[in-house]
Amino acid sequence: MAIFKVFKHDSEQFTLETNPTRTFSSSSAGATGSVYVFPRRSPAERETSRLSPFNANDFEENSLDAMLQNAVSGARAGTDISAQMSQYLDTAGSQSLSSRKYKTQTIYRFEPSFTFTADTLRKNVTRQILFPFYRAQYDDLQYAYTNYHCLNFFTASTVPSDSALLYPNTASYSSEATYASGNYSLTGAFTFDFYINPKYTCDKNETEFKAGTIFHLSSTYAVSLVTGSMKHPDGRPSSFRIMLQLSHSADQPPSTVDTSVLNNDRTYPDDLIFLSDNNTLLQNNWHHIGIRWGTNSISEGSGSFFIDGVRRGKFNVPSASIAPASFGGIQGDPDALIVGNYYNSPNVVGKLQAGYFAYLNTSAGFPDQGPSFRDGVSTLFTEAAAGSAYQYGPSASLDHPLNAELHELKIYNTFRSVAQIKASMTAGPTNLRDLVFYAPPFFTRESPTRSVQAGFTGNEGGVPQTPFFGIDSSTDDPFNVALSFGVGGHDINVENFGRDFANNVYPRWLGLTGSTITTTSELLTCNQFLFATGTVRKRNLTVLPCDNGLFKPNFGLLLTGAYTLHPKPGHVMDKYVNDLGVLDLSLITLTELIPTSTLRPGLIPESGSIFDSIVGAAPDNLGVDPGEVLTIFQRTRDNSSNEVAFFDISNLYYGNAIKSGTFSITDSSMTGSGGKISMRLRDNGRGGLYRADSLTPHAQWNNVGSLLYDEGLAVIKSPNIPFFGRDQFSITLRGTENIHTLKFSVLAPPGQLNSSSNPQYTPLSASLNANDANSEFVYIDGINFHDENLNVIMKTKFAQPILKRFGDKILFKSKLDF
Repeated sequence: MAIFKVFKHDSEQFTLETNPTRTFSSSSAGATGSVYVFPRRSPAERETSRLSPFNANDFEENSLDAMLQNAVSGARAGTDISAQMSQYLDTAGSQSLSSRKYKTQTIYRFEPSFTFTADTLRKNVTRQILFPFYRAQYDDLQYAYTNYHCLNFFTASTVPSDSALLYPNTASYSSEATYASGNYSLTGAFTFDFYINPKYTCDKNETEFKAGTIFHLSSTYAVSLVTGSMKHPDGRPSSFRIMLQLSHSADQPPSTVDTSVLNNDRTYPDDLIFLSDNNTLLQNNWHHIGIRWGTNSISEGSGSFFIDGVRRGKFNVPSASIAPASFGGIQGDPDALIVGNYYNSPNVVGKLQAGYFAYLNTSAGFPDQGPSFRDGVSTLFTEAAAGSAYQYGPSASLDHPLNAELHELKIYNTFRSVAQIKASMTAGPTNLRDLVFYAPPFFTRESPTRSVQAGFTGNEGGVPQTPFFGIDSSTDDPFNVALSFGVGGHDINVENFGRDFANNVYPRWLGLTGSTITTTSELLTCNQFLFATGTVRKRNLTVLPCDNGLFKPNFGLLLTGAYTLHPKPGHVMDKYVNDLGVLDLSLITLTELIPTSTLRPGLIPESGSIFDSIVGAAPDNLGVDPGEVLTIFQRTRDNSSNEVAFFDISNLYYGNAIKSGTFSITDSSMTGSGGKISMRLRDNGRGGLYRADSLTPHAQWNNVGSLLYDEGLAVIKSPNIPFFGRDQFSITLRGTENIHTLKFSVLAPPGQLNSSSNPQYTPLSASLNANDANSEFVYIDGINFHDENLNVIMKTKFAQPILKRFGDKILFKSKLDF
């Protein structure tokens, strides 16, 4: 053995950054991917003593302590204790495994509570402390989310299929008009322009995908999504195409059209039905659609389909107009532009148009005074205005529901050039010129006033305050604030997302509004009452975050019409600000939702106090008791959005921090969708969470949540998906863990280390060669590293001894990771 001094220049320190991948899944079957608190566990470890009262354990008391004490006493007395120790070891070995070593850590999801609890504090610390602290490092770290959405049309067994958006086709009617009139009627050239994602296909064990309609104006035009010829291995459609129906051919139900017939081979009444090229749209891909026609004055009536800026089909209509002849004013002209479904009923000359009235309300026209008050849409006419000609059309149905996502819905009354169509693929319009319809859909601070009017059929509605009653009001928030802060209910204000900017009108959300409950014997929470209705379930999933990264909207159009409704300076745009109060039209703020002046002073949330008698029972108790004020707001004193979800991730999963750009969280069955809708969110590498479902590029700037990499905290802020992960979720991430390495270079110089202090050491020759001048050798089998007091602080053991002759010089390199 020899001792050599290791100098500073013989050592080297460096750090390796590792990025281990972690996956966690929470489901009704149990969590998978949980992390053990103790990473190193031995199946031989047993609990031999009782743990503290705060640590659950499976310790089985069998007088182990007494056995040990007897053995100790015997040893002190000089007696043979081998039998006692054998019994002690056998008993200890029969104990249960160490429960401490098998403790696991899961990812914790929580929502703000209805009373002041630890979750309330977690939310406030995140919003008021962590967000401001990290704001300089991350983009868009605001308690707000981006105003970029899509309309999600889907069918499932748990939601109605006859829902749609109905935009009143209002106009100044005249019995002498040549063509049927209305603000959505097209009497000349047109261009349909929109984005569509055929996200859905047939359900399992089905192969037929029913045609779904995007636009329909009765007897004028219908634009539908139909399948192509490509299929998945299980036989379900994987490709799609666009079908256009004009004039009289628009009255043919889309599902009855034979899509195998070429455009030029069709005969009356299908002669004005045209399809884009086959397989031009792929499932779960965003595609830009442009359909243009310029009457017979442009290219002799030739029209074209443009898919993603490329011509993908053409058709010919050698006519001056595709509008039907007028049916004589209010008794015949189309009453509504339908978005997301097809109105299936014949037109009846001399009667009210196409039975809209029989379907939408059995005792009055569309929209008659009852539904118009309730849903806040324009009343086309009353029964008195219709006079003696007022008759009902046949019973109607909306039976071609769309299964796709849409946004940037535009209809122009002009023939758009190829350059204009390509420009609309990447950016929103800078003005509303030539537009007869434009639904982005943006959140707008304005919305129609919904009223509860007595004396009309179907008068439930207004703006719900609880599941049991509503009030006459409009809304200026993305969700129902009264329900949220009063009784813990969730209801998206879809009425604030549907404005037609071209005409400044709002649609009727048919089949997407709930009604108040008049009687009940059940004790349920507010959301249990609400989500028991299919219309509410579908309503809350109709406006979703958009993940189309091929397009950037023009948020400046939000200024259109706002000042006419709210002329007070500073009052108009207060919903489009960041946390510092700076105007940002791309954001929807989630703070200051209720004036703090409504707080009751001097109340403290203590059981049995005057507080309970004023604000009522906590909404999480079964049975909804609204109290006299907004109960949750009074209890928490927090007027920022509670329609959020937090995911708290222990650093046992990621180490120092979550590696940016690696975080993904998925809800495979969104609450209320009946398993039809899944959603995945990813981080953009700058602290923002965005939706990432489509197979085309994603809108990474569309902030629906935030991720604090150093804290392991994800916040889903968009109230359009507040139940994200409530039933189950899965998370995949990569951590950032540093491994520090200390490396020593130790030299065994020649002429030294030539002997051993081992008593059994015997000098031998290194070879059988008699002429070998350096025959003696030693084996070096390890290195000990000592501190200044010669204490061994590190050892290096070789896999096999190293042979060293007298003149050999060997350099050993030892590494220590920590």
